Amino acid sequence: MKKWLILGVVLLIFGCIGGNSTTPQQEEETKIYYTVEKVTVLENITHSVSSDFSHVEEEEQSENVSAFTYDPNAPITVFFFPPKNGEKREAVLIRKGDFHVLMGAGIKSDELIQYLQHYHVDDLEYVIVPVADRRYYDGLFDLIKYMGVGTVVVPPNPDHDVLFEHLLEVLKDKNISVRQWKPFSQHDLDGITFTVLNPQISSQRFKDNHNDGYVLKIKDRGFTMLNLGGIEDGALNFLIANYGNNLSAQVIKMPNFGYAAHTNNVAEMLFEKAKPVYAVITGGYAIEGGSNYLDPRKILEKKAELKHVKVLETFDAQKSKNYVVVIESNGQDLITHVETPTVN
Repeated sequence: MKKWLILGVVLLIFGCIGGNSTTPQQEEETKIYYTVEKVTVLENITHSVSSDFSHVEEEEQSENVSAFTYDPNAPITVFFFPPKNGEKREAVLIRKGDFHVLMGAGIKSDELIQYLQHYHVDDLEYVIVPVADRRYYDGLFDLIKYMGVGTVVVPPNPDHDVLFEHLLEVLKDKNISVRQWKPFSQHDLDGITFTVLNPQISSQRFKDNHNDGYVLKIKDRGFTMLNLGGIEDGALNFLIANYGNNLSAQVIKMPNFGYAAHTNNVAEMLFEKAKPVYAVITGGYAIEGGSNYLDPRKILEKKAELKHVKVLETFDAQKSKNYVVVIESNGQDLITHVETPTVN
């Protein structure tokens, strides 16, 4: 009798302990821990991301660039630069007062420097590399020789891109601040909020450079823009399925130069979720692909038209001409136009 009594007590104790336990896998599905600039944040996540992020990181100004005047009420202007010769390369400049952020530096350095000089950019407070693919960072090697660069924000590099690793060494030698933004973190740059929607936490990553690249929600007062970087169908489908209203934006920078078939397959769902006014396609058509790359963009344009989304492109295939797409906002209204490039 005593033996059975003792055994019953032992089972009762272990049953109570085990009844409240959860496996690490179960816990990771509902709670995500991440660190932002030495500040540990706990965010409750259930297959969708709340728009109420709990921490906004105010970035410090680098000593590598001249001081800028903080002006939260200044207009914000976004320039989408075209590469020459129809290449698939990307560079997008955000200007607010005398504060400048370059998203992507893939355009060849001589062209990129001419663009920046034409728009009176003397230094860049931030350069954000969306994906570890040279078409998004190639111009940075020479750019840092001729122009002040404060901070470079870099993505993960699961494919171990050798040239990208070399870029990190060059930035270190130049004593340029290098940071990697964490999932779900927010960063305040001169009153512009950058929210990281991709990459995901480690257990939900795709283990390839494109799908683990940055997707950024950019907000300045009433202006919103979604930069989809260079992600492909894996990450894009994940965002559409899980992020809901967090994708809503007036302007979408389409991923992967707008030509890839996977973009067209999910374009309608993306436009339905984001409800943009404009979708911007950067880059040109691959020279090696010839006219084969025209059809997917035409399909994308038709799907955008069905959702009443205006498509703006940095390359006009019919005229074989490049354009700088310019979108300006006072925090509420949008003004758009295209300009003929001035690069030689």
